[in-house]
Amino acid sequence: YVEVINAEKNNNKDEGEIITGTFLEKSAPQFPKEKMLASAFSPASCRIDASKPKTEKIINPNVFHKRDISEEELSLRKGIVILDLDNALLHFMKKKDFPEGAAQISEEIIEVGEDYKLALRCGAKTLVKSVKKLGLSVHIVTQNLEGEKIVAALAESDKKVWYGIPVHVVKDREPRSKRLGDIIKTKNHIPIDKIRSWTIILDDQEKCWAEEDVTQVIRLRKYDITNPISGKKKLLQEKQHLTSILLQVLEFSAERVNEERNEFYNVVKQKQ
Repeated sequence: YVEVINAEKNNNKDEGEIITGTFLEKSAPQFPKEKMLASAFSPASCRIDASKPKTEKIINPNVFHKRDISEEELSLRKGIVILDLDNALLHFMKKKDFPEGAAQISEEIIEVGEDYKLALRCGAKTLVKSVKKLGLSVHIVTQNLEGEKIVAALAESDKKVWYGIPVHVVKDREPRSKRLGDIIKTKNHIPIDKIRSWTIILDDQEKCWAEEDVTQVIRLRKYDITNPISGKKKLLQEKQHLTSILLQVLEFSAERVNEERNEFYNVVKQKQ
């Protein structure tokens, strides 16, 4: 990586914003992914051949993108995460059928109206908060007809985590009825193949997704509070399951960052 010192910004009508400074090559320690991702879209993030201190000028990636790509596409390019609800992030049931031991494998029990309750899976809040913090687009897609009511109850419980996430209720109960093309609608008519390449789907079932979208599914272990878990090892595995899924999301986000950087530098080289 490089350290930028004496950095100055200047505007150029042909090239956009220019950062001029001295770039010093450094060793490349293994940064935690969180730190890498936090600075990945920084205006001064760049990779250059800097075997010795020298002065370079680079086009600010953010300004370049904003000039050549719509804000909508720029946002989606960072990554899209599709979340399922039932048996993935939570278990939704009638109160009269709700098992007494549900709290053992839940991080929160929330009442939904007068007749229902939901058990929120351990790690669900951390997963959603992390996805939002990374700047990824989040959508909830469910075949539960009470999906909007469920998310409203979640948002009432914790607005910072759940408020504002779009909810898509798929009423068709047939297999393969969930389709990315029906969910992600863009004003600028971005091709669905592009959108698919920027997307991961967190779901406990692959068969509910269209054939062309199945490759994007990260399958979650089914979350079922009616099925008692015996043994400390299995209980620990369940409590840590969404944490392991989050690591895959972090990896996906890092890949998106690297792809965007590589594309940016290739375009810059062509323009120079």
